[in-house]
Amino acid sequence: MELQESKRAFDAQQIRIIAASVDPPEKAKAMAERTGAAFAFLSDENGQLIKYYDIWHKRQPEKSDIAIASSFLYSQSGELIWQNITDDYKLRPKPEEILQAARQFTQQESR
Repeated sequence: MELQESKRAFDAQQIRIIAASVDPPEKAKAMAERTGAAFAFLSDENGQLIKYYDIWHKRQPEKSDIAIASSFLYSQSGELIWQNITDDYKLRPKPEEILQAARQFTQQESR
């Protein structure tokens, strides 16, 4: 898992990684254990986050809806500073892309 491998770099920039899915808590916990992730896996069974961000992926009637693959970066004050939303779950941002967005925000803030 690329995010896990880049954890030191995220920590150095004070970036906290949180994963969220509509999976029940047991599945979220199992995913964290299986991947060895050292970050939080949240269960959003009722889809509150997904509804808030309007990132539902509507699927065929016989399948349940899921979240669109999305990544968000917030400042410590809660300002959304970067996002990546894609219909293709295989197209995830690389850690360096997220770190670069954080560095750009930090540079802008220091001006």
